[in-house]
Amino acid sequence: MPSATLSAIEGAFPPLLAMADVAALTDGDAGGDIVAKTIEASGIVTKAFAVNPLVTDPRAWSNTRRMRAAVDICVTYGDEAARKVLRTAGLAPHDLGAVVVSTSSAYQIKGLSNIAIGLGVHPDTALYTLGPMGCYASMPTVDIARLWVEHHRRPALAICTEAMSPHLQPPPYGKEGAVVHALFGDGAAAAVLTPTGTAPGQEILDMASVIAPRGENDLVIASTDSGLYVRVPQDIPEFLATRVDDLIAPLLARNGLTRADIIWWALHPGGRRIIDEVAHTLDFDPVSTRAAREEMAEHGNTTGVSALMTLRRLRSRRPLSRGEYGILLAFGPGAVLWAALLTGTS
Repeated sequence: MPSATLSAIEGAFPPLLAMADVAALTDGDAGGDIVAKTIEASGIVTKAFAVNPLVTDPRAWSNTRRMRAAVDICVTYGDEAARKVLRTAGLAPHDLGAVVVSTSSAYQIKGLSNIAIGLGVHPDTALYTLGPMGCYASMPTVDIARLWVEHHRRPALAICTEAMSPHLQPPPYGKEGAVVHALFGDGAAAAVLTPTGTAPGQEILDMASVIAPRGENDLVIASTDSGLYVRVPQDIPEFLATRVDDLIAPLLARNGLTRADIIWWALHPGGRRIIDEVAHTLDFDPVSTRAAREEMAEHGNTTGVSALMTLRRLRSRRPLSRGEYGILLAFGPGAVLWAALLTGTS
């Protein structure tokens, strides 16, 4: 059966800000101490901010201005990541048969289409633009590209691009209001998928997802008059840890594998406690845990971008040989859990 290979992954990010400086922004605000404590506990050292709040504070912006800025940021860094990954893969835009782009932070038609148009793809290129999914967005984005490559036997480009800096919330701050300040950053990741056998990389053997409804106590990313409101329930790390085996066990079983066969796990770094709880449940090796923590420490939670950037770290440090296996993991609102089973091609 034809399959697709992740042959290249690259990222693009705005300048990094020290989180200590971001915490200082809310000094004197109602709930500013909560923001500072949330940042301190997050394990995030720096984050990428396209809108630097120390220079241009967006907290009083209208939602219209926020969304316009977010679209521009997503297109800018999505384009940069796409051009980087095409160079890495040795491809030109006209080599692509499909482009799949997703975001959860910028809403405008035809906003994301401008990435493909700006690249100069061929007019018959299949273009998919996907709307808000939250932190699992990379997985359906890659899955659509994978299925397209399997069917058409031509390369495809998958892009996740996010801009949370325009959505910094105004005071007063509670635990939920502090989340955007503490966790979420800007950036883009792009991956080239090719027909297996035409380029080295990680072959995608299988993908799986599980819906674990949480009702009113769910993760939320919602548009409001003051930008995107994000709610992360306090018990979400423990909840995900209790449900992740419902995703992993069937995926491994139908491929004749067990957890012991997995060399590494590329986890979306949704937060310090999520990394800790899931790593403990699945018994991560130190390399996998370190990759997720390092990605979060450097860039924060970049929603759909983070899982691909963690995968980029792991595939560089410990390439999979043929017959060795890795898993890409991401979770988001729903709650929805996704995984991809990978193997080396050489």
